[in-house]
Amino acid sequence: MTQQTVLVAGASGYLGRYVVTEFSKRGYRVRALVRNPEKITTGGPNLEPAVADVADEIVTGDATEPRTLKDVCRGVDLVFSCMGLTRPQGNVTSEEVDHKGNKALLDDALLHGVKRFVYVSVYNAGKMMDVEAVTLAFETLGKKPWITHIPMWVGDAALFIAGFVSKPLAAIMSFAISVNRTDTVAPATGNMHLADFYRELAEQQDRPKH
Repeated sequence: MTQQTVLVAGASGYLGRYVVTEFSKRGYRVRALVRNPEKITTGGPNLEPAVADVADEIVTGDATEPRTLKDVCRGVDLVFSCMGLTRPQGNVTSEEVDHKGNKALLDDALLHGVKRFVYVSVYNAGKMMDVEAVTLAFETLGKKPWITHIPMWVGDAALFIAGFVSKPLAAIMSFAISVNRTDTVAPATGNMHLADFYRELAEQQDRPKH
């Protein structure tokens, strides 16, 4: 059977690194699309693995500059995109990255006859804003959480003001507020536990830095 090639877009992010690793384990030839190749040579801040030596090929591209994505899908059987803006970055907006960047990637995939395109999005995935995850994080650290619920109209007002101050910040806030309107965490599955992850992350933070 001919080995299939997968392009993982957003390969330097938290999810992207694990996706690269998993596809490699499953026998795919992995082409990792990143903005900064140096970033994947070391592990991430939240225990995510370094994948520079896992990917078979590393290509660079910037979602805010569609021309840099030209031909990244050439010779690819499958595209897996987890490319998206997760926090404010200068003057970059979610529209530029999440929408236009992925649209440019999709257009390139269609141009090169890619048979399958997977776009990862958490919005409206069933459930999401679950205070149990927050509570669990505090309990792992042996602390008692103090959670305050803010009325949605406060968020709407803050979003209105942010629109005049910073468009990138307003874009992130708009996404967060939209998500908060829906009860959105996927059903529990697998054999790994969030409490173990929090515990390991806390232990890493307590280790002395050399």
